Amino acid sequence: MRSLVVDIRYYAGVATCSFIMTLVCLLPLSAASQGKSMYDITQVHIPGINIRCITEDRNGFLWIGTQDDLIRFDSRSFKLYNKGRDSKTSIGGSDIRDITESTDGIWVTSTQGGLDKINKTTSNPVLHISQSRFPQLGSRTITSLLHLDTILYIGTEKGLYSYHLATNKIREILLVGTGVVPYIDKLASSKNHLIVAIRNWGCLSYDLKTGKIADSCLTTTHDQTKHHRFYAMAREANNQWLLGTSKGINRLTINENGRLRFQQTPFPFAKDGLNTDVYALDIDKSNNIWFSNENNLFKIEAGANRYDVIQNARETSVSFLSNVYKIYCDKAGNLWLCCQIGLFFLKNAPAAMLTYHQSNNSITKIPHAYYLQPVNDSIVLVTAENGLYKVNTNIRHIEAIDETQAYDFVFFDPYKKLLVSNKTGLKQLQGHSLIPIQKVYPEFRPFADYTINSAVKINNTHIVMGTENNNGILIWNFVDHTVENITVQSKQMQLDNNSIQTIYKIRENIFCVLTESSLIYMDYTTKTSKRIHFYRSTSNEEYALFFDMCRIRNTYYLSSYGNGVLVLDTNFHIKNVISTERGLSNNGVYKLLPWKDSLLFMTTNLGLNVLQVKTNSIRHYYKSDGLHGDVFEETSGNIWENRIYAGGPDGFTMIYPDHLDANPSPPLLYINNLTIDLPNNNNIDTINTEATHFSIPADALQTNIYFSGINYINPERTSYVYKISELHTNWVNLGTRNFITLMGISPGTYHLQVKAFNEDEVSGELKELTLVFLPRWYQTWWFKLLLILLTIGGLYGTYRIRIYQLKQVQNFRNKLASDLHDDLGSTMNSVKVYASLALMEKQSDKYLYKVKETVQEAITGIRDMIWVLDDQKDTMEHLLARVNSFGKPLCEANGISFKQQCSDEARDHKLGQEERRNLYMIQKEAINNAIKYAAGTQITIDIIVRRSKPEIIIKDDGKGFDPAQSNEGNGLKNMARRVKEIKYTVRINSAPGKGTSIHLQKA
Repeated sequence: MRSLVVDIRYYAGVATCSFIMTLVCLLPLSAASQGKSMYDITQVHIPGINIRCITEDRNGFLWIGTQDDLIRFDSRSFKLYNKGRDSKTSIGGSDIRDITESTDGIWVTSTQGGLDKINKTTSNPVLHISQSRFPQLGSRTITSLLHLDTILYIGTEKGLYSYHLATNKIREILLVGTGVVPYIDKLASSKNHLIVAIRNWGCLSYDLKTGKIADSCLTTTHDQTKHHRFYAMAREANNQWLLGTSKGINRLTINENGRLRFQQTPFPFAKDGLNTDVYALDIDKSNNIWFSNENNLFKIEAGANRYDVIQNARETSVSFLSNVYKIYCDKAGNLWLCCQIGLFFLKNAPAAMLTYHQSNNSITKIPHAYYLQPVNDSIVLVTAENGLYKVNTNIRHIEAIDETQAYDFVFFDPYKKLLVSNKTGLKQLQGHSLIPIQKVYPEFRPFADYTINSAVKINNTHIVMGTENNNGILIWNFVDHTVENITVQSKQMQLDNNSIQTIYKIRENIFCVLTESSLIYMDYTTKTSKRIHFYRSTSNEEYALFFDMCRIRNTYYLSSYGNGVLVLDTNFHIKNVISTERGLSNNGVYKLLPWKDSLLFMTTNLGLNVLQVKTNSIRHYYKSDGLHGDVFEETSGNIWENRIYAGGPDGFTMIYPDHLDANPSPPLLYINNLTIDLPNNNNIDTINTEATHFSIPADALQTNIYFSGINYINPERTSYVYKISELHTNWVNLGTRNFITLMGISPGTYHLQVKAFNEDEVSGELKELTLVFLPRWYQTWWFKLLLILLTIGGLYGTYRIRIYQLKQVQNFRNKLASDLHDDLGSTMNSVKVYASLALMEKQSDKYLYKVKETVQEAITGIRDMIWVLDDQKDTMEHLLARVNSFGKPLCEANGISFKQQCSDEARDHKLGQEERRNLYMIQKEAINNAIKYAAGTQITIDIIVRRSKPEIIIKDDGKGFDPAQSNEGNGLKNMARRVKEIKYTVRINSAPGKGTSIHLQKA
């Protein structure tokens, strides 16, 4: 191992930097301007505490280092790495100190754990470098990592090292002349120079081309009581870096030659960043500077002489803004706050929603908000299930005016006094005192105990109020001091239901009364009223349960609980119905809050829905988006200047509609994990974010494919659709489920396509994965080809066999025809001769007898031929019967005993036509020969089947003969020819005086 030795003693950087620091300190501070900014900050639910470091790789995945694990995070799921885990997640240590990215991997260092490299594609560790390879490091810690081209620069508690990726060699860079053992806090790069921040010493620039120190800047001296520690570095411009240090925010400038200039107070107006520990610092895409000290999180506006303290728009019991030790700005411009208690995400845009449930003193809470009445820009009166509250939205202070009973409604009277209603009646709020209404306005004496739930000023002298307890409406003339009660019993302006939901003003003196079952159109000028009916298009059933009404341009919107929102024209005819089928999250709609003739806010039982009037598109907002909750109260909604208020269980939300920007960033989609379930739990689990092709084994039981749709702003609402081109015509909606399961897929190649959408239905790039489901051996192409060939061969073989059989049949028929022609022709010829002789001679009896005999032989021959052709008589038993019908009468006529024996197995043995004919003719020939020549007294025929082959033995007890000395006659020749034709063998045993036996056996 070779060391690079550089000497910095001859540089004059110390004097230069000291002069600049002194000059800066003498400059007068600009007038400080501090405000506060609200941002939506949420905690990221990952394991581990004390988040030390974080980086976003080129694919959009976050790599997070904690004191316990390294975490790979895709906005929804995570993978853990630490010491002692399995081979796919094991690294050198658990306490992660720093992370950096190279072209093909993530480099990470941990306390006394050396270095580890993780493949970004497979997310598996691929290289470990033991800490023992670093000279002189011992048990000290690696503090910082920086990757440049093919070199990894490594800062430690005991100096600087370089690791060459190509050669796998480590070099120590000796920083001679610093006077201390260099404790490297931070590393950065600027063109051809490496910037090294050394604890309690200062900064230096290292020339990457020459391998020498270009300049140094001493930021502390031995006689200073407070040392200088560098916590963070952020690039401000091409040649400028901001430093978060133990002495506040500093600026470091480097020129092309590596010369350094140090500025101790670049932002003198930011008092919270002066001469104090600035633990974390980063710069966002708009060049705003974010930093933290031990008290809070701050932002310096780009180009402005002011800074703000950051507050969370969401109420939380977790105090974390006072312990932010790392700030990281991701590629989208949002911020990640690394704290001792966990990781937090800050959406870098003005908060659109601020929630109010618990007071800043943690004493007072609003359990369930009924109605919200803004008083001014900062004060809101809230009626609730257990009292009346005054909320200061600026300082998040909630003050209970009364917590002894429920309150329903609050509104301004014509004299800007607040009137409050509860179950005991209407009261005027004076300070913290509630004065019964009849004491302030005596005209209300008859109605003092009426509970009011709505109020609308219909002209310059009258206010219409709806009642909660079935008492109809009250019309208050506050000029003449009279109150008129309109009910179902009224003669003029009659109601059809005394249970009022709300009052809506159409124009002066014209208003609508919404009840549970109807909408009453009232004209106070003419003192008339009429009920307007709204029928469903599919039936005569009426819509009901009307909770609210509003108008945008020439369209009225009417909420009908359980049905959605009715869209009406100016004549109150239904044009459309907005329901879950058209994009609503829930049909239980309560308040309708129009905004600038372009948006309609709708509170429901499942989130807040916002209708874009021009496009009729609907966006949904839930608790995960910053609301107090997902459920709203039916009357809890109001508009004040540039804000909308909506509440229910767990308080209320103040909404800035102008800040409700859609998320334009589509999710970054990866198909990154595939698991295959195999028999005997031999499962496959693989990760490869760049894979485009997977082969599925033939014995796979189930295949699961997982996606990562990276959407850090609202990960829970990332949704997916997919289709397999070969199986689906349309996209299959998965909702927020980020995986699919495939089972029972036939072998073949399939193309899986996946798309991801963010919460505003913005989709990103389509991803395609080729899946090859491998066949079993009997499903392979070669096996199918073999089957085809075998089938063709079988068909051809069958064809050849059939042709052979047809030829055999034809030959057999030809033989039969030949035999028939020969025998019958010869017989007929004989008959003709005998008949002629009988005619010529007077003694004709003997010729007539010959004619008879000859005809009888012809008939027998024809019958034999017919028997052979009868396929129903194809067994050995039929042959036996035929031989018996021939042999027995003939033997009896010659005084010879004739016997046949046949085994049971042989009786059912099947015989072919030619086989049957030849066996019959052979036996017939043998019987004739025995009768003519043997001079015996007995003929026997035995038939058996041995090994599925028939054997026939024909014996006689005649005089026998010597086969060796006997000339073969026609009988024996015919017998030999016939057995050959049917593939039988014949064996003749005979001797003089010992009879003869003929043994027939199928070959």
